[in-house]
Amino acid sequence: MLGVSSGIKMALGALLVVAGAMTLSGFDRTIQVGLEQALPDWLVAITTRL
Repeated sequence: MLGVSSGIKMALGALLVVAGAMTLSGFDRTIQVGLEQALPDWLVAITTRL
């Protein structure tokens, strides 16, 4: 069980590093724009009103 939790911690750490790199490079905005274009207008309207 300890080995599994260690692996999960490593994976989450790697995800944080990737998310940080995407934020610093601006690539996260590219993904955001792509998702906004792919989602239906009614869903985008709901999420932007909140």
